[in-house]
Amino acid sequence: AFSIAIFKGISLLRLPKLMPALPARVEKLLKEDSSHISTIRSKLQGAQAELLDISLQTQSSEQRDDRLFACLLEHKHQLERWLGAIAVTAAVAPLLGLLGTVSGMITTFKLMTLFGAGDPSSVSEGISEALVTTELGLIVAIPALLAHALMSRKVKSYFSQLETNAIQLSQIAYPEKG
Repeated sequence: AFSIAIFKGISLLRLPKLMPALPARVEKLLKEDSSHISTIRSKLQGAQAELLDISLQTQSSEQRDDRLFACLLEHKHQLERWLGAIAVTAAVAPLLGLLGTVSGMITTFKLMTLFGAGDPSSVSEGISEALVTTELGLIVAIPALLAHALMSRKVKSYFSQLETNAIQLSQIAYPEKG
């Protein structure tokens, strides 16, 4: 979970910055001077550049919407990749710790039936060892849960901005080519 979180965190930090108010700028340039769109396009990277390319190159509004939607789905999949593994680790780690505790307690009680409970230090030592697994499970789960929450929030925010751009780009009245 730690390795995945580090690599996913790096990939999220390396996402290209989104140009604010891109659809409004494109619409303004289409009304005034469409030759300057190439300067905006040269400043864009990643998903936002793909969305602009699709909106400018597709004639039919229906086709444009379908292609923009497909592009959004592809980028959503890329953004969410490996987040599930972190969430699963956060959910399973405490359960594995509890399993270790239960099996340790069973072993301790078996020893108590064989040798008796005459020595409280041996019983408490066995219980202490059994509880270590629960502690380790929580040590793994809590940071994984926090990492998943933070990264999911970043992904949702970034994707929401992309989705807003796509919707606004699809509603612009593009001049007919040809």
